Amino acid sequence: MAKNTPSYAANIATRVFLKKVGEHHLGRVFDTESGQGREDWNRIKNEVFGGECSYCGKKGKLEIEHLVMNNAEQCGLHHTGNVVPCCGKCNARMKTEEGAYVDWKTQLRSINQQSSDGIDYCEKRLNRILNHIHEEQYPNFTSDELAELKAIAKSLYEAVRGEPGKAFDQYLLHIS
Repeated sequence: MAKNTPSYAANIATRVFLKKVGEHHLGRVFDTESGQGREDWNRIKNEVFGGECSYCGKKGKLEIEHLVMNNAEQCGLHHTGNVVPCCGKCNARMKTEEGAYVDWKTQLRSINQQSSDGIDYCEKRLNRILNHIHEEQYPNFTSDELAELKAIAKSLYEAVRGEPGKAFDQYLLHIS
């Protein structure tokens, strides 16, 4: 997505909202750049996943992957139970034919179907991720709670996306 656009600003606002919700459920700030959040991320990356990509098992440069995507569509929280290490290739989420992002389990299975490791290794990785989600106590929202969270996130997204246009219209009124 291009930066400095209304959609970019709306995505950032939505991510900030989902970060606050995640921190509410975690009971503290989760900033992976410093302090306890940095310690959490290093523990997850190095101890829980052994310095490997949680999807393909490769070692090397690893990025934060939000299992449930941190956007208005999926409403994944920025929470220790929703982040895993991924290599850059695996962190590029695939899309369906309709253009929607696939869920993390579909991403995992697709990556492992392409490997020589086969389905058994896929199940091992799946179970390790599911255990991580459980151990970190990621919230298990009911369908009603998730629908409410999505409605709020989408409302925020639309409100922020519309603001630059409104501000520009106001500017034009003042310079006319």
